[in-house]
Amino acid sequence: MAGKQRISYVPLDAMTDEMRVEKERCAREGTPRPESSAVRAHAPSSVVLSGVMMFRYLGWTAAADLIESALEKTIGQKKVTYDLARQMDGATELKTSAFADAIIANL
Repeated sequence: MAGKQRISYVPLDAMTDEMRVEKERCAREGTPRPESSAVRAHAPSSVVLSGVMMFRYLGWTAAADLIESALEKTIGQKKVTYDLARQMDGATELKTSAFADAIIANL
């Protein structure tokens, strides 16, 4: 991409075709790792925990408990995304979609 501009800060009407292709790829596969040429990183487990907090706020504690328990079990199995795998010995690094599938399997 020209100029190393971050896609998330480019107005949609100003995106080049190359930027649109990269945006679509990132939506499918997740954003690149921090040490790659892109600057973006993500932490899917924090998004899941934000959802848990929302469910607790709404009074849906059973749903929150199930999701939190499944997340804890998945992390305990060392099936995690890059942000956690780099901090754990013997972890299996998963793409975001595979991490979500592992959490769902543990519900």
